[in-house]
Amino acid sequence: MSDERPQIYDQNLMHHSQNPHNKGELPNPDLQGSAKNPNCGDKIKLGLNIKDGSIRDIKFDGYGCVLCIGSASILTQLARGLSVGDAKELTLDDIEANMNESGKKREECMAVGLNALKQALSEES
Repeated sequence: MSDERPQIYDQNLMHHSQNPHNKGELPNPDLQGSAKNPNCGDKIKLGLNIKDGSIRDIKFDGYGCVLCIGSASILTQLARGLSVGDAKELTLDDIEANMNESGKKREECMAVGLNALKQALSEES
């Protein structure tokens, strides 16, 4: 009998969940957004610094499941350096493409960070 258990999430997502990139509060952010998943309580707050129309720095803080925290971490890596316009176009598909896994995912958990980003960017013309 094998002691190996099936891995529910891939290594990249687990890495981002256990060692989130860009986690913490950004001092004096230019833009802020927050979102939560009312079904489970996941909550993410994002801070962004914008320079010359692009995201110069981005950090997130919050709590949630593996998918929520891992997706928020991946999202911050995708968004850093993008123009505000390009960042507004980011989708769950972009995040999912960086997860290296297939199968059904709880999109409402994955979307918390993205929804916080969209809220923050809605302030920027």
